[in-house]
Amino acid sequence: MPDVKYKENDMTLEECYRLIDGDYEGTVKRLYSESFLQKMIFKFLED
Repeated sequence: MPDVKYKENDMTLEECYRLIDGDYEGTVKRLYSESFLQKMIFKFLED
């Protein structure tokens, strides 16, 4: 996983899900942790 550096205007995964009307809590529950969700998002971005 890339070393992520947050800037002042960066948003959290939860904020991003809220912005796109996603189900953050449900997704984290299915994937068991936010860290796994973050790993899957970075894998998706690499493709």
